[in-house]
Amino acid sequence: MDKNFLLFLGNLLTNAARGQEQLDTMVKWMQQGFKGSDELTALFQKSYELDLMSESQAAYFKMWEKATSDFQKSFTGFFALFGVVPKSQHTDLMTKYEELKATAASMEETIDHLRGLLGQRHLHQEELHQGYQELVERQTTDFQKLMKGMTGFFNVEAAKPEKSPEKKRAASSTRKKEGVITPSSKRTRKS
Repeated sequence: MDKNFLLFLGNLLTNAARGQEQLDTMVKWMQQGFKGSDELTALFQKSYELDLMSESQAAYFKMWEKATSDFQKSFTGFFALFGVVPKSQHTDLMTKYEELKATAASMEETIDHLRGLLGQRHLHQEELHQGYQELVERQTTDFQKLMKGMTGFFNVEAAKPEKSPEKKRAASSTRKKEGVITPSSKRTRKS
């Protein structure tokens, strides 16, 4: 931190015991471009060794600009140690905050709208799911009827009595007489 700033601040705080009025005067003095208070201007010039130069010298203006720039940087840095920010920075942050707040509100509104659309779409999906469920149940019922019908058909065939071995031999001999060749008659001829 700038040693001249600390010297100025030390003198100011020493004199601050005289009251709040001096602090208010300093704030106004800085806002007016370091003019308006002869006492503070004299203290500033003394702290930055500008009182040793004449105001009419060309180098005085350059030294004044450099001194005010250094003073403002040191002033901001000093108060930043206490968490104090310049009003312009605070105003910028408040503006950004308000913009972000508006953006967040807009996003919330969009999210609510999309949730509503998704809910409506979900209803259509539920209807589709219910229709699919009904189709599967109908197919299951039809399949069960088909299976019962086929079971009934095969049970009827299975219920027919089979020919006894004697009837099978008689049918076989009848076929032989008629000249019908069966697999069993082929075996008998070869042997």
